[in-house]
Amino acid sequence: MEQEVKEFSLRTKSKWGMFFLFSLVGGPMLYAAYLNYSVGELFFAILMVILFLTWAIVILIAVGFKIKLTGTSLYRQGLISPSIIDFEDITTIHFGSTLSNFYVESEDKKIHFGKDFHNHEKLLNNIVAYVRRAKDIDEVKFLGDTKNIQKYTSPMAQEE
Repeated sequence: MEQEVKEFSLRTKSKWGMFFLFSLVGGPMLYAAYLNYSVGELFFAILMVILFLTWAIVILIAVGFKIKLTGTSLYRQGLISPSIIDFEDITTIHFGSTLSNFYVESEDKKIHFGKDFHNHEKLLNNIVAYVRRAKDIDEVKFLGDTKNIQKYTSPMAQEE
């Protein structure tokens, strides 16, 4: 039997926001590299180009960030330190607050996600539903906004 995999990625609006941030910061870096090169400061010109390329890599990694759900685990897909947390190992679910996004935590791993994901509500509903299937929901600590905790953990909340 093949497991259904549900994939969640950043919204297009968030990706465009990152591209704008890339342009806002990256443009002056390249201009500074050009100015340093034109006055003969080759070392600083190369340094600024390296800084620009590093910035480009950071933005590309952030845009490619995805979260996948299978029937047994939550998988954060990315170039740097991809993580897998089995639903039976989840100890804490944080439902966001004024200053923080959502996250799921096991003994040694933590996966963050936010409202910038497509269908973040569906993602949270699915996580709670899968945790309910894997273990007793009372073993999981709920943190964050109490309205969100009630919204996503009430018996009326269903997997979509």
